[in-house]
Amino acid sequence: MTLRQHALATLSVSFMALHLAMWCVGLVVLEIVRLLIPPTTRSVRRVAARMYHLAVRTDNWWLRRVVGVQWNIPAVDVGPGRIAVVISNHRSWSDTLLAQSVICAHGPILKFLAKQELVYVPILGIIVLSFEFPRLKRKASQAQSEEQRRESDRARVTEAALSLRETRAALMSFVEGTRFTEAKRIELNSPFQHLLPPRAGGFSAIVDAVRDHDAVVVDLTLHYEPDVSFWQFIGGVHTRVTIHAASFPADQLPGDLRGWLWQRWEEKEGLLAQGRNLGHPTPTKQHGGALP
Repeated sequence: MTLRQHALATLSVSFMALHLAMWCVGLVVLEIVRLLIPPTTRSVRRVAARMYHLAVRTDNWWLRRVVGVQWNIPAVDVGPGRIAVVISNHRSWSDTLLAQSVICAHGPILKFLAKQELVYVPILGIIVLSFEFPRLKRKASQAQSEEQRRESDRARVTEAALSLRETRAALMSFVEGTRFTEAKRIELNSPFQHLLPPRAGGFSAIVDAVRDHDAVVVDLTLHYEPDVSFWQFIGGVHTRVTIHAASFPADQLPGDLRGWLWQRWEEKEGLLAQGRNLGHPTPTKQHGGALP
């Protein structure tokens, strides 16, 4: 990276941090109102959702106009009042910004499965609490076995999915569990060249909870050209991102979600291998339909 690109990355981080801090002041005020006057909960959620959408639009403007990132917004079968479960390959923190731009363009706010530790991070903790992001534990406590920790996390994920019935939000799950690196791919003995093996546990819990409530599963494939780190991404290192989206009604998915997920990852691997030929396709709306 050049000195100018490092300077732009620093400016981008500063802008986004200040931008989030500004919105967090409003979120704190809304939370105080909600706690003091419980009947206002629905109104508070609606106002918070509008703030969320405005924040996403501002980030999009910065990335496009100042940083110079280019990406397409594929059509997704998600309206503001519909439940969505969103999955994607995971390369860096920039994935969250791009996923928000796609889902929030014409749909609901996008929640994320967050690690419990994020609650204690300034700014991010307020966002996690205000938008009721489901929080998962990274490790079992001394009084808790690993199996108990997994069951607790699964219960939290199911609870979060059930809450979508009321709030009509979208919930994102990076089913690879962590961001892709070549070292991690080798460590996990991944059969894919561009992906880590998907984990079906949390995803299955989410889908099972919303399957009968007009929910849709949206599968995003993010292809970076070139493949860059988050710092390079916000520093404007000639980044172009092509996004493919495929939508599937949750009630049409098979009972064996692990097998379905592996099938999606095999097709995703093919899409990433195509690179720039991904194009700007529209989503597949029926389970089992062929991707372009």
